[in-house]
Amino acid sequence: MATRTKQKHFTVFDRWSHSQLDTAAVMYSSGTTGPVKGAVLTHRNLIAITWSYQVDNVREIPSVVMYSVPFFHVIGLFYCVKSVSLSETVVVMKRFDVEKMCRVVGGSGIGWCSIGKDMIAAFKAKFPDVELFQSYGMTETSGAIFRSTSPEESLRWGSVGKLIARELWIRGPLVMKGYIGNAQATSETLVDDGWLRTDDLCYIDDEGFLFIVDRLKELIKYKGYQVPPAELEQLLQSHPEIVDAAVIPYPDGEAGEVPMACVVKRSSRIDEAQVMDFIAKQVAPYKRIRHVWFVSSIPKTASGKILRKDLRMAAALQL
Repeated sequence: MATRTKQKHFTVFDRWSHSQLDTAAVMYSSGTTGPVKGAVLTHRNLIAITWSYQVDNVREIPSVVMYSVPFFHVIGLFYCVKSVSLSETVVVMKRFDVEKMCRVVGGSGIGWCSIGKDMIAAFKAKFPDVELFQSYGMTETSGAIFRSTSPEESLRWGSVGKLIARELWIRGPLVMKGYIGNAQATSETLVDDGWLRTDDLCYIDDEGFLFIVDRLKELIKYKGYQVPPAELEQLLQSHPEIVDAAVIPYPDGEAGEVPMACVVKRSSRIDEAQVMDFIAKQVAPYKRIRHVWFVSSIPKTASGKILRKDLRMAAALQL
């Protein structure tokens, strides 16, 4: 009599059948200077994140860190991968609240950070024992590629630290595969030999520290001169009667473009002339503010970047 043998079927997973260049995540750019684009990050990119945070001396007690950044942003993904790599304890805020954050920081051993020379100076004056570290990166580079890594480097106020993670400006394992469904944007950003064009205006000092000046796309063209909005915004925000500010180009028949300040004022005691005079005393003539528009708020992304294109569109309709 014939017998039937029951056979078992197994699916064998071949780990070598998948490439490090396979897509691991699609993270969307902020869209501050143009349409939002989806940066394709690979498994190699995520592996490179862990490389950039490897340390020689393992802490006896893992760090405790707080994440108030949105997880749909590249910095959220970056720090999640980093914390898994270093076995850190992570405290996540559902919604950012300054008072709540201060209470949690005080009871959890969390370190926190800030940006801007004036803000750093004010913070350090009140909390001299807290170290502030800054970094620089992009969605297209899977997160940070420059950062301060020691207390000594954190004292270089205004700098975002030194080049990290085996990267050369900017090419290496952290650079994205391209933009999903957008071959034109990919070819404009990634050149044939793998270099990524950041479109950021910056300089590196003799000791290797990187200083970001502004975005090339956002420079205001005044009579052939290039005016960085970020420089004027920092000055405006240092005024005691100004809560927030952004600078955008305003069309001008003679100069081409002139700087216009969009200002959220603290009270009615400051007027247009005072704002322009405040800046004129601190900058070269071609950088002076020529128009002031008082607004109720400055439009920003969830990560805090100024949406200048939205301000330009609003200004064109209002003024």
